[in-house]
Amino acid sequence: MDELIITVASTGGKWKKIDSPYVPMTPEQIIEDVIEAFEVGASLAHIHARDEEGNPSFDPKYFTKIIDPIRKRCPILIQISTGHLEGKIQDKMVPLLKLKPDMASLNIKGPIEQICMAAEIMKEHGVKPVIEAFDVSMIETSKEFIKGGILEGPLFYEMVFDREREKPRPIILDVEDLVSRIKAMPKESIWSITRGGDNQLTLGIMATLLGGHVRVGLEDNLYLDSQELAKSSSKFVHRIADKAKGLGRKIASVDEARKILKL
Repeated sequence: MDELIITVASTGGKWKKIDSPYVPMTPEQIIEDVIEAFEVGASLAHIHARDEEGNPSFDPKYFTKIIDPIRKRCPILIQISTGHLEGKIQDKMVPLLKLKPDMASLNIKGPIEQICMAAEIMKEHGVKPVIEAFDVSMIETSKEFIKGGILEGPLFYEMVFDREREKPRPIILDVEDLVSRIKAMPKESIWSITRGGDNQLTLGIMATLLGGHVRVGLEDNLYLDSQELAKSSSKFVHRIADKAKGLGRKIASVDEARKILKL
């Protein structure tokens, strides 16, 4: 079984300081959160950028303020978000063209011409797409894109689960859902789980046991348990790394993650 790749997702577009005082908002806060996560086991960083008001932005100047300092301080692999927000796909690709990340999320729910354009740009610039699979149907769609030559395998899937604490979900449903998605994937696919609300840790352990990988961080979950707010994304990284080691699975270094992901 390959070493476990832990991705840190430091901040997204939803949570703000009103939700938790520990949510990274400024470039400096995001940088420190990512560096701390790297130091305890993360080998890949999923990056969103925010403007001066703390709102999500695709302006490359905000990505640059985050990614350049991270690259100077540690070798963690960089994955940027091209999802969320309204706007033209050409505009969402600008940070990718400027900063040349290792990976980038690819939304396969939009218009086919936009998906084709984004996939072609990623291929041309050597950026591996991340297929965010919210359900089995999105995996089936990705398989059609492989047949049509829009995507090339093996694909990397991010299995996204519910993150809303106010809507708890029985863990057995999430486990059954995870297994169905794994069965639907093309052979030799690489996959990771993310979010999961109160079920996040259990899903992470399931992924660890089944040969998948794990994404954690303050973008995906604010709470370590029902009462305790996480003070940094590193808390989640340390927790799953500790569990994985206890289960006999080695944590991937950056070089090992690069090899597994075929970057």
